Amino acid sequence: MQHLPERPSLPTRSTISPMPFHLAGERPARRAMEMDYPPLMQAQAAALRDYARTYGPRWKPMLRAEWLNDTAEPLLHSLRNSHGLLWLAALRPPADGEPG
Repeated sequence: MQHLPERPSLPTRSTISPMPFHLAGERPARRAMEMDYPPLMQAQAAALRDYARTYGPRWKPMLRAEWLNDTAEPLLHSLRNSHGLLWLAALRPPADGEPG
C-alpha cells in the first residue's frame, strides 16, 4: 500500500499576517494620506484643477472611472500610476475649493 504525503493545511485567519499598509480599525484612505507620495508636478496639479472645475462635485468618481478604464488624459493617468486610487479617495481640496 502506497503512503500519500500529508496535505498541507490551509491558512487560517490566525496564521495570516495583516497587510503592512492597513492597520486594524484604520480607514485605508486615511492611511493613504500618511504615505509618502512624489510631489505633484505643476502640470499634473493644473490638469487636476482643470478636471475638477470641468466636472464639478463628481470629479473624483469620474476620474476614478477614467483611471480604471484607461481613458484619462496622460497627465492624469500618470497620477494613477504614481499615487493611486486610495490617494484620490483621500484627496481633500484646499480652502479655495481647488484640488491638490
